[in-house]
Amino acid sequence: FVITALFAHWLSTRFGGGPGYAAVLGPLFFVNQVLAAASFPVAAWLSKRIGLVNTMVYTHLPSNVCLVLIPFVSERNVYCVILLRGFLSQMDVPARESYMTGIVPRDERVACSR
Repeated sequence: FVITALFAHWLSTRFGGGPGYAAVLGPLFFVNQVLAAASFPVAAWLSKRIGLVNTMVYTHLPSNVCLVLIPFVSERNVYCVILLRGFLSQMDVPARESYMTGIVPRDERVACSR
């Protein structure tokens, strides 16, 4: 949550939003989290098609590229990049959990998932 607050502060400072800028950031972060949740079934489908490790790699790399691009794009495009990153950034979570469940012995899974 701290990172989101710092990110919101950076966006409002970078793009000159005043007190009313929260009306933009609130829905932006809401849609971002909805897209992150919607990416879970897509990640499951993708992992069946290309494998668990490939799903982790091929979704996390573009997500990090989007993160690097955020400071360099215009205000109009930054929201699209943020939403694209929100969709891609959590797609590795179901694949990673499934992969770890498959390789870790049953009696050690609780310690592994922490």
